[in-house]
Amino acid sequence: MKVQNISNQNFKAIPLAQVKIKGISEPYKLFGVTVHDSSFLQKLVSSINLKNLMPNLTKEEYEAWEHFFKRAAERGSSQEGKTIIESYNDKFCGILNYTELPNGFYVNHVVTVPDKESHRVPCAGQILFNELFYRLIGSKNAKKIELQAYKQSPFSPISKYLKLGFYPSGGSGCVELMRIFINSIKETLEKQKEFILRISIADKSEETLDYIL
Repeated sequence: MKVQNISNQNFKAIPLAQVKIKGISEPYKLFGVTVHDSSFLQKLVSSINLKNLMPNLTKEEYEAWEHFFKRAAERGSSQEGKTIIESYNDKFCGILNYTELPNGFYVNHVVTVPDKESHRVPCAGQILFNELFYRLIGSKNAKKIELQAYKQSPFSPISKYLKLGFYPSGGSGCVELMRIFINSIKETLEKQKEFILRISIADKSEETLDYIL
């Protein structure tokens, strides 16, 4: 779904990186959310109808997906933790919010959305975690990343985290606590280099994206 000029909000995100995926011509971009983005994120969530974009999921899957999408946007709006947003061919396709801890990062929410009906953006989640992994190895004291995978979420998130190098470390009937440590993160980054080309943007000046995203 393309979101254009949402009530002329002054959306000024920080450009982080341009990303290319092997075999895909469309460009990906990553941005860091700033204090100016609250209204934009709220209107972004209300403008995207997940049921229309991805039919045939269960009621529980839609409820979980919508809940985590709203919570990710709320955290980004409140500047609680740090938030990364992702675009694919200049269309919003993902958001990740995390908190920095004394010895690592905790992923609060990570959500991807289709760019059009029944089309999940290739590698959208991989790209968000690729950025997060680079941030961790560039941090002085961070050694691990933790998150909670909700079993009722659509698209089998636990299996995807396992492929990224996370491992289960406890939980409950509906939630799996998962961790990955720095050595495994470095191994995953080496594997991702085979198909992800990440070009960091040196100029971190805020960009107004109302008419682009």
